[in-house]
Amino acid sequence: MKAKKKNRRLLFQVEVTTVFCFILAIVSISIIAYKERNDAFLEDKNELMSRDISNVISDAGEFWKVPKWAFDLAETNTDEVEKNNTNEEYELIRELFVRAGKDIGIDYENLIPTDTEPSSETDEEESIEDAEAELDLLDKNYNRVIEQALKKAENEPYEVRLALVRSIYSVLSSKYLFKNLNMDYSHVYFVDIRPETRGFIFASLIGEESKNQEYGTKVDFDINEISEMLISGQEDTVYEYIGFDDGTEGNEYYAAFKCIESEGKPVGAFCLLYDLKDELKSLRSRMETLLRIGTFFFLMIGFALVFFLYFAVLKPLLKIKESVAAYMDTKDSRSVTKIVKEMRSRNEIGVLAEDISELAIEIDRYTNENVKLAEEKQRVSTELDLASKIQTSMLSTDFPQREEFEIFASMTPAKEVGGDFYDFFFIDESHLGLAIADVSGKGVPASLFMMISEILIREFAKTEISPKEVLEKLNSRISENNPNDMFVTVWFGIMDISTGHVTAANAGHEYPIIKKADGNFELFKDKHGLVVGAMEGIRYREYEFEIEKNGVLFLYTDGAPEATDEENKLFGTDRMIETLNRDPNLPPEMLVNTMKESIDEFVGEAPQFDDLTMLCIKYNGK
Repeated sequence: MKAKKKNRRLLFQVEVTTVFCFILAIVSISIIAYKERNDAFLEDKNELMSRDISNVISDAGEFWKVPKWAFDLAETNTDEVEKNNTNEEYELIRELFVRAGKDIGIDYENLIPTDTEPSSETDEEESIEDAEAELDLLDKNYNRVIEQALKKAENEPYEVRLALVRSIYSVLSSKYLFKNLNMDYSHVYFVDIRPETRGFIFASLIGEESKNQEYGTKVDFDINEISEMLISGQEDTVYEYIGFDDGTEGNEYYAAFKCIESEGKPVGAFCLLYDLKDELKSLRSRMETLLRIGTFFFLMIGFALVFFLYFAVLKPLLKIKESVAAYMDTKDSRSVTKIVKEMRSRNEIGVLAEDISELAIEIDRYTNENVKLAEEKQRVSTELDLASKIQTSMLSTDFPQREEFEIFASMTPAKEVGGDFYDFFFIDESHLGLAIADVSGKGVPASLFMMISEILIREFAKTEISPKEVLEKLNSRISENNPNDMFVTVWFGIMDISTGHVTAANAGHEYPIIKKADGNFELFKDKHGLVVGAMEGIRYREYEFEIEKNGVLFLYTDGAPEATDEENKLFGTDRMIETLNRDPNLPPEMLVNTMKESIDEFVGEAPQFDDLTMLCIKYNGK
């Protein structure tokens, strides 16, 4: 059941990841499509608005160049400006235009050309060209007259200026002026952009469907930033999104503002507002359609991909997992190879399955080898343990309790078994044999050599009272059959327990350390001979010394002075003597233990490289 849960979880994770990726893809594509559609819409709308504004300004001519005095009059006399001119007031305007024309050398009364009938087809073409030229001249002259009249009217009586402002307002607010305008616009204004009167509506398109605010009011939206951009000259035409509440559903508009100058200064702006409500509905409708279609196709692709992933990836992976689980249960690589052979994957997963099969086979082989090695190691360990017990049993551990002397010894091998040994035994009632030796090498060969040497020393000591002769016989016996050229250093002495007199011989072993009754421990440099087993026919010299009452003899192997710390420094005989002299009157057992502790403290974490053996005897006398 646990495996099935994991399998379902993996499949669920793949499905969730796939769905998430598809949703992310749909949203990303929708955003990109929306942005592209919106950018295209704005580009088209900017072009259309720019063209419409240019047409309106061209049709209005010089009436767009409303002077400051006209703005001021319109903004302070809104009720009067909205009234229609009377015939007398139209006459005042006509007279103003006539006088303005005379100021610039144009006869306002004769601006309209006289019609003539063409006499032929050629005359008709020339007549059309002449008529077009006359119309162009008429427009230029008419606009020049209007421009001069607007300048001149500032100094005219109030009645003349009011009549002229009414005419300007009438022209700029007439539907005729906007006949070529795309009537999709919801708001059309001519507004003041000067700081002191900013937002004042000087003219607005009049119509039954118009949503425009009336002349004389201020626009409901903030145009400060737009006005500053137009006044500063940063932009000649500003396109901007505008949102405000005009009492209708939807309040999002796209607007174009064209700067209008008078007397060389920005005074107003012609603005068109396009209602985005329908456009947004259309865009939402298109996006919803795109999302539906995209979702459908992506779901189809998603199902196909999940189906493909399951059979091409998940199912083979589950097979691999099944093979690994079977191997974990049986520890048999055949269970893996059997499942792998049933797979039909020829992709990387198939290669992975084959690699796992080969790995399982290799693990089996390695495990079998390890089992054999473990069995062999166990056998060797058992044999070494047995050898260690045999070696330990060969060493004297039953220290006699005698009035004449106290004795203690220890042997710490560097490996499971060692090549050092110590021995003490009574040759007769009054003579005690003392031996300490160090066999070359370590491990099992050294331990076997050590046991042979120990047995031979005991055997020869029973028949010979001379240490010199014991070592010579030992050397002769070992040298007879020593194919591995092994050797052993031996110190052997015989102590008369009634007097403390010692006769000894040294076959290449360490110097003994001796303490006199009332003194300190000192190194006794005795006469050395060659090591036992080096060659046949060696002769050894023996020497004698006295162990005074309460004196001590301390014997050891090279594992003590040659003990090495982590910095490869040797413990040395000086430190040994220093350690013994800290409390020279301790009993033998405590002296041996103190030496062992001092060596261990010096060595620290460094490994033990050599066997460590010590023998200590204190003579109490009779």
